[in-house]
Amino acid sequence: MYVGEAIAKALIDEGIDAVFSLLGDGTARIVYHLAEAGLPVYEGRHEAYVYAMADGYSRATGRPTVCAITGGPAVGHTFTAMTSAARTESSVILLTGPSSRDDLRGRQRLDHRAITELAGAAYFPIHGPDIAVQRVREVGDFISSNRRPVVLDVPEVVQTAEFEKAIVSRPRPAWAESRRLYPDPAAIEQAVGLLAGAERPVIIAGGGAVVSGAREELIRLGEATGALLTTTVNARGLFHGDPFDAGVSGGFASDPAVELFPQADVVISFGTGMERFVTRRGGLFPDAAYVQVDVRPPAPMASGAAADCYVQGDALIVAKALRSAVELEPAPEGYRTEEVAARLTDPVDPATFDIEDGRVDPRELCVRLDELLPDNCGWVSGNSGHFWAFPITHMKRWRQPLLHASYFGAIGYGIPVGLGAALANAGDPVVVFEGDGGAMMHVQAMETAARYGARVLVVVLNDGALGAEYHNLVAEGYQPDLSLTPDPDLAGLARHFGCRGATVDDLDQLPDLVGEFLSGGGPMLVDARVSRTVVSRPTRRTVYHVAE
Repeated sequence: MYVGEAIAKALIDEGIDAVFSLLGDGTARIVYHLAEAGLPVYEGRHEAYVYAMADGYSRATGRPTVCAITGGPAVGHTFTAMTSAARTESSVILLTGPSSRDDLRGRQRLDHRAITELAGAAYFPIHGPDIAVQRVREVGDFISSNRRPVVLDVPEVVQTAEFEKAIVSRPRPAWAESRRLYPDPAAIEQAVGLLAGAERPVIIAGGGAVVSGAREELIRLGEATGALLTTTVNARGLFHGDPFDAGVSGGFASDPAVELFPQADVVISFGTGMERFVTRRGGLFPDAAYVQVDVRPPAPMASGAAADCYVQGDALIVAKALRSAVELEPAPEGYRTEEVAARLTDPVDPATFDIEDGRVDPRELCVRLDELLPDNCGWVSGNSGHFWAFPITHMKRWRQPLLHASYFGAIGYGIPVGLGAALANAGDPVVVFEGDGGAMMHVQAMETAARYGARVLVVVLNDGALGAEYHNLVAEGYQPDLSLTPDPDLAGLARHFGCRGATVDDLDQLPDLVGEFLSGGGPMLVDARVSRTVVSRPTRRTVYHVAE
């Protein structure tokens, strides 16, 4: 067999079960053998969003997947997505290959190693036939232990060489099996000392708590300590249904939460770094001591200071240990009063706005969608300085997968990340929220969604502007004309791509549209014409400097 076929067999042996591709000479042979072996190959129209689809699939499943493209400029197109994958521990294997390593003047030449390392991914080249299968296994081991994206770089001349060894499947290494990290008893004792003396503790759950399956144990810990429950955006909705769920912490916090958080004397976080987005640079909990629980090594908090107590361990294991140590009868009251429970039922954002004719309130749109979509509907949001606050703060129910296509601040990746998540979601639906500016960047991904029948509902919050820039200009006294964008017929574009599409200018349209989406097997795009006069609560705080 040729090396290309050997690499395909080795990738399958490492557990790869899907391929995302924009077919090119650099990897076409390997992709052919992956498809011949029965793996689904999802073809896209641009390398940037093909990589984002692979990212969405990997993050939704927790498993590695392959993004196969050609070399040179194709690799350059993936840089933003690869950088984001490196920062979110996504296990994407970018399979690529230059036509030749010795062509120093070729017009498609690019230093693949340099761009890989600049993005924060790991580089694994295959320089000759003999190392091909072993190198693929090294990639598998690396991802198992590091959860970082990699680039597997195979020149065409190597792919077409003969591979003369037999490929024998290897058992999964014992060390690669998931194991929970148990904490140091001394650290538990220190954390118990802080919690035992707390009058108003707050528990923050992050993505690590979700992965650990710690929800129920954290609720019990809250009951045992009188704590208020809150989450980061990566765990939004985790405590939905609990009367002392304060929603999301940080910049997206509700008005009731912003009123209650500063009363905390101890904050204990599970599975999240205490960065500025979680604590609003420490301003949400000005007088609290901090306990940080995470499997990662300790890192400075938003203020630059270290936590008062750091417990390195699995969120579920640590929560159980703390509850066993502090459980008292009766439990301390803490935040757990009828008054606090009532305050938490107050509106997230009670402000009123004049809504123009033919536009809808994006807050109410998100509330109604949350009610209409079933529990098994996944949730993905694109990145924005404005629109994404609406689904994050006004949708309450827990949904999996729950992904943010924040892409270290780049807009335009919500649709492809959501498409990858939908293809991973075993037929269950996924809702994606995107802005009109971001949607236009990769709207062609809707053709890919139609081709593969993905059950993805794309909701475009279309305010006819680059929303963040619009509000920044207005707040600073400038005319916002440059931020305004024409309203293309996004629903019509979706229909031309083979999807269902509808324009929403009345919230009473939603029940029928959601019912139509759920009754069918393919994608739908809803172009929701939202009011530009409705300013999100985070934007009012940080851009317009409106008091709490």
